[in-house]
Amino acid sequence: MNTMGQTMQEMMQQMNAMMQNAEMMNNPQMKEHMEQMQKHMQEMMQAMEGMIQNMEQMHQSGGTEKGKK
Repeated sequence: MNTMGQTMQEMMQQMNAMMQNAEMMNNPQMKEHMEQMQKHMQEMMQAMEGMIQNMEQMHQSGGTEKGKK
């Protein structure tokens, strides 16, 4: 799970670096495109975190169910 989070963080860092480069180029279209990409990445991050939490909850409840039987 940690490696996935790290990979996503690295992608976000790369996105941020690209954002800064786009701003330095001062290209409005590129900047807008990068902002859209960053927003999309953040939405994906939130979705991934939700999926990971659900998987952990399922794993925990699954473990306790087996223990009861």
